[in-house]
Order: sequence, then C-alpha cells, then structure tokens
Amino acid sequence: MNSNEREYPPQCLLAALDPEQLVREVVGPIQMAVESFAGPEKEPTGHREFLEVLGDFIRHLYWHAGGVPVQLSNQEAKAEAVGLLEEHYEGVIGVNP
Repeated sequence: MNSNEREYPPQCLLAALDPEQLVREVVGPIQMAVESFAGPEKEPTGHREFLEVLGDFIRHLYWHAGGVPVQLSNQEAKAEAVGLLEEHYEGVIGVNP
C-alpha cells in the first residue's frame, strides 16, 4: 500500500476502542487502586471522620489509578469527595428526605 492508499479507519484506532483493551487500560488500574486502599482500622463515627476517610480514598485513587499520578492536598481531596457526593449520592433507600 502506498501513502495515498490509507486504511480507514486505522487499525490502531480500532484497537484502542476495543472494549477489552479499554478495560485493561482504564478499569484495571482503577480496580487495583481500589483494592490497594487501606481504609481506617475502625469505622468512621461522624461526618468529619467520614469525609476524612473519603478524602483519603479520593487522594489514593488520583495517585494510583491513572497513567499520570495526581497529588491532591487534603482540601482538594475533600472538595472532590463532597462534589462527587453532591452529584451522585441519591440517599438511603427507604428513607424520606
């Protein structure tokens, strides 16, 4: 094949979009980071302790789960945790707000 006859779409693009490849490259490192997180020895007893543990978890994920480690401060990690809770937490099932 000469330079005027290119494959469409390029095989490298198709390979990058392969679901199994995506799982290996994206989900795999996240799962390993989740499994390697050493949570607290005892369960948090209040909101402040819960937010501290959640911030530690977020900081651990940012550092261990991606291709380029991101180091978050305590404040940044807590802010990210609060943002995730506000955006995705739907409450306890069966409890009226």
